[in-house]
Amino acid sequence: MNDIVSRLSQALQGRYRIERELGRGGMAIVYLARDLRYDRIVAMKVVRPEILISVGSERFLREIHIAARLSHPHILPLFDSGDADGILYYVMPYVEGESLRSRLTREEKLPIEDAVRIGLEIASGLAHAHAQGVVHRDVKPENILLTGSTSVLTDFGIAQAVDSSGGRLTGTGLLIGSPAYMSPEQANGKVDQRSDVYALGCVLYEMLGGAPPFAGPTTIALLASHTNKAVTPLREVRGTVPLHLESVVLRALAKDPADRFGSAGDLATALGRVVSGTGFVAAIPSADSRPSRRSLAILPFEDLSPARDQEYFCDGVAEELRSTLSKVEGLQVASRRASNAVQGKGLDLRAIGRELGVTHLLEGTVRSAGDRLRVSVTLTGTSDGFQLWSERYDRKMDDVFEIQDDIARRVTASLRIHLTSQRSARRGTTNLEAYRAYLRGRHHWNRRTERSLRQSVTHMHEAIAMDPSYAEARAGLADALVTLGIYGAAAPIEVMTEAFEAARAALENNPSLAEALVVRGAVQALRDWNWEAAEKDFRDAIRLDPRYPTGHHWYASHLLMPLGRFEDAARSLGSALELDPGAAAVSISRGLLLALHGDNDRAIEQFQQLLDRDPGFGVAHYFLGQVYDRQGLFGAAEDALEQALIFGGESPEVIAMLAHSRARSGRKGPAREGLERLRALGSKRFVSPALLALVHIGLEEHSEAIALLEEAVEVRATELVWLKVRWQYDSLRGQSPFDAIVRRVFGPSDRLTV
Repeated sequence: MNDIVSRLSQALQGRYRIERELGRGGMAIVYLARDLRYDRIVAMKVVRPEILISVGSERFLREIHIAARLSHPHILPLFDSGDADGILYYVMPYVEGESLRSRLTREEKLPIEDAVRIGLEIASGLAHAHAQGVVHRDVKPENILLTGSTSVLTDFGIAQAVDSSGGRLTGTGLLIGSPAYMSPEQANGKVDQRSDVYALGCVLYEMLGGAPPFAGPTTIALLASHTNKAVTPLREVRGTVPLHLESVVLRALAKDPADRFGSAGDLATALGRVVSGTGFVAAIPSADSRPSRRSLAILPFEDLSPARDQEYFCDGVAEELRSTLSKVEGLQVASRRASNAVQGKGLDLRAIGRELGVTHLLEGTVRSAGDRLRVSVTLTGTSDGFQLWSERYDRKMDDVFEIQDDIARRVTASLRIHLTSQRSARRGTTNLEAYRAYLRGRHHWNRRTERSLRQSVTHMHEAIAMDPSYAEARAGLADALVTLGIYGAAAPIEVMTEAFEAARAALENNPSLAEALVVRGAVQALRDWNWEAAEKDFRDAIRLDPRYPTGHHWYASHLLMPLGRFEDAARSLGSALELDPGAAAVSISRGLLLALHGDNDRAIEQFQQLLDRDPGFGVAHYFLGQVYDRQGLFGAAEDALEQALIFGGESPEVIAMLAHSRARSGRKGPAREGLERLRALGSKRFVSPALLALVHIGLEEHSEAIALLEEAVEVRATELVWLKVRWQYDSLRGQSPFDAIVRRVFGPSDRLTV
């Protein structure tokens, strides 16, 4: 070992054992060491000898002591520091993972969601440090460590110690800070928290654009660029960066500190708006945003069959193509709901392209007669109406799989995309009748009514009977069953048990089937309250199929939101919306997330936007009524909830919420009428005891409400997962029986978040 290691080992004998060198930077050498007192692996940083020329140990230890006060989930904590035989050292946790620099070296550009998440986390850590009077002075990818799904900033205190020793350059000519990330004023020796904002802006730019905002052949040239050269707009480097996000980064990179965000906290707030204010702004085309260069909407295929009885088949062919093409890297595919919404509006190609934010449309017709199938398809540009490709397939019905695969190949070839990640349109079976039964099942599942969900269950059973190894049909059965439980159309303890078994059987036939993992995760959260197992299933599903929007959506709505992990939920909903911008269910979850976060006005705006597009959307009326009730706007709440009943039918959830709101407004007679209406409905179908409890909460009859919630525990009512975060339960908090139910669902208080 070298002299430093020998001296350090001797001086720290019995306290630390140096095992090996991990790396070297401009200011420190990093060693892997074992903390003998606590028997743990740590990272020990030793200040380089040339730094010691200008830094006295007293000043170094003072600055490190200040940094040691920092305690934040996105700041790497400091365990220990000291002077060992004239060698200055500090000890931190050893982080399993990699630095952001390593990841950027490997990937060059990060997914937009990851870049925003890392930027938000580091900004929040900097905001905490700045509140303690600590400026980092050397924010760069090398000092950001990635571990699991989180990021931490390291090396607080060392740059401050060096810089406070008298000047921006040491006697050896070492520049304090990294030129590629150094603000104009820092190069001139003037540093405050806005310098950290600028450096983080440089890091954000690099994560999104693939390189730092400025480059130069020499350090002097690079520093001059920071001072004098205009930043190339991010959207010129990467056209998919949302306009709002580009604005945030460019403001952080303002030359004049007065034009930047005033603090890292302000930057964190702006990035938070990118995530939670829009679900994820990249997913929502703005009026002045440009559609992706390669984006596609698949319009509903028209049924030209003699009996006009093949709607399910037309829908299935279009959906299978959408599913296949959505897996293609570099191609954005509009959602089923968004594509179907333009049908019948009489829009021309350009108008459809603008409304859906796409550059190309795929249209088709299907004619089925006996064992013959005719499929005609056309691919057209939305900007000029130019037809890129068209084809007519006259085949046997058995050839439907090959037709779908060929269409996918021809579409990607026409758009000049290399189809390396295509998943075959063949949905796990060679049995055509099983496939048709599966398509019928998916067709009814997409309608999401109680009747259609039960029809979906029937058709999925038919498909499985014809092909027991058909994993996708078993996953479809699990989807339909778990959705019946979520909607309260059947006792969750019954249908979710069936859903779990269907998902398990699907995974036995196809262990990499993301759809089945998502259902299993939902059941383990909603029925079993096994949050750790549920999270593993959701994450595994997203890893296996990161472009499956339901995986991101259900991870947020069935686990992250109930656990109160709102920032994580916003990111997951953002991913779902990026993949499926027209998904109304995801937009509903986003509105609920805003309400749970206390932002009632923006939640109302979210639900109202959905109703502007679809005035008959009963679920949006239902949630809008809840937020109005929370604000004490009981008249508006009643109007919205009555609209939900008109458009959504006799829903127990809506009846219960309407009675709850009437009770809170002082109208106890109508509230009790609602209670009786629920009990009468319960003689015909499943009505969750938790919904009856909701009415009693409005009537301030807490003992009755708690007794009903205890009944809900026995049937594993899905409403129970919201006990921790939904405001309707606030009046019960602190009451021992209620708190005991919460512990039953979520475990001890220290396990309320996974």
